[in-house]
Amino acid sequence: MEPSGYAIWKGVALTGKYQFNGKSTFALRGEVYDDHSGFTTGIIQTLKEITLTYEYKFSSMFLTRLEFRRDWSTVPSFEDENGITTKDNQTHYSSVRLFPFKFLIDRRKNYDKVKELLIRNYFICGYINRGYAG
Repeated sequence: MEPSGYAIWKGVALTGKYQFNGKSTFALRGEVYDDHSGFTTGIIQTLKEITLTYEYKFSSMFLTRLEFRRDWSTVPSFEDENGITTKDNQTHYSSVRLFPFKFLIDRRKNYDKVKELLIRNYFICGYINRGYAG
């Protein structure tokens, strides 16, 4: 669909984060995105999402996050397991591990560790993500 005239889209996000102590944090994020003209997503729809995140900081050099995300749309816009766009919602679970580049790359003694992580395909821009969407 080719929009004529002005394309209209708008969105809002609300986030909150609470740190229980120096190591544990809980975060909640909600978003609503209205693509009134279908210009940015290719279809006229309103998308909504909510994400719950638990973060645990093992040290100043390593933390992990567990996330649950739920997405909804007013029309089918998410792919099913066969790659066909038939669903109007999806759920995503992920486990993320983060560590600073400086820790891994600036120190020569960690070269072998970086090389091992790269070979195993676990190190992607300091960000490891193992998740499921369905």
